[in-house]
Amino acid sequence: MQNIDMEYFSEYKIVERICRDMYGENGVKAYIEEMENCNSREKIFVNNWDTELRTLKHLKWLRNQIAHDNESYEVTEQDLADIKTFHNALLTQQDPLALLHKEIENTKKKQQEYKLQQKQIQKTIQQPIHNNSEDYQEDENDSSKTIAIVAVAAVVVIIIIAFLFFH
Repeated sequence: MQNIDMEYFSEYKIVERICRDMYGENGVKAYIEEMENCNSREKIFVNNWDTELRTLKHLKWLRNQIAHDNESYEVTEQDLADIKTFHNALLTQQDPLALLHKEIENTKKKQQEYKLQQKQIQKTIQQPIHNNSEDYQEDENDSSKTIAIVAVAAVVVIIIIAFLFFH
């Protein structure tokens, strides 16, 4: 086994432990399966989803070749860089599944905010209508009061005229 093989394998074991902590005993395999189970609508939230999945599958295959002493593999500098990049992505929650879950949460929040805005708009629309009908009723009440006052005043004037006339 060459130095690059040992460094790759050592880095892969760290990634495997992280994935086991998140996904149980199957580790990276479970991570890959979860990626494969995502539908096409979910995949669009993460750039290069398919490339990331292919790379991860290759990294797992390469690990298996090393672990089983199969000499038909060659660890490249790119492979080592890819496993380190994935390791860092896991630690910083920039890996494909973490990004997907963040996007799903953001979408849910946006939907809730949209629903709240719609409710507020409905209240705003209904408020002026409600106030307008109250204003109309107030105007009607004011008109009725005015008519009643004029009627009372007219009766008082008639009584005064009648009193003055017949006295």
